Amino acid sequence: IPIQFRFRYKDEDIVIKGRIDAMKDNTIYEIKPTEFKYCYIRQLLLYRDILFRTSGKVYNIGWIFYRRSGNRVRYKVQRILDNYGLEPGEYLDYIKTLIAWMIEKGYPVKLKNSLCIYCPLLNQCTADGRWDYLVVMTSDKDFHNIYVKCYMRKGCFKEYE
Repeated sequence: IPIQFRFRYKDEDIVIKGRIDAMKDNTIYEIKPTEFKYCYIRQLLLYRDILFRTSGKVYNIGWIFYRRSGNRVRYKVQRILDNYGLEPGEYLDYIKTLIAWMIEKGYPVKLKNSLCIYCPLLNQCTADGRWDYLVVMTSDKDFHNIYVKCYMRKGCFKEYE
């Protein structure tokens, strides 16, 4: 299920995009072939908040882990009952603040990929592939209307905190 949330910061249009793997009984699920990672929670909280802001409904979050064994697939469904002390919409506000901070600092924060050859900031970019996924995409005429995946480096926001 594709979702997106648009907002403006100064003169820039920001689009947060994502894809919900599954929804059932008012719960958003992430489907993964691995064990739990903290970034899944951040992604699910962001999706939950986008749906809250766009529809007004409050959703639960959870994940489905699966493993293949020959022709069989075993899976485990787990709802997350803890909201990590965040009210609906609060994590989205935090992400918007981070994006605004990145824009203010002039950071072209992204993972280097084949689209980088079109980027006017190519020579300034320090993307090294070791950054945490922020689930953010921006669209900007200077980037030839290409959606650029943005990443957040571990510990780079200490100044903001």
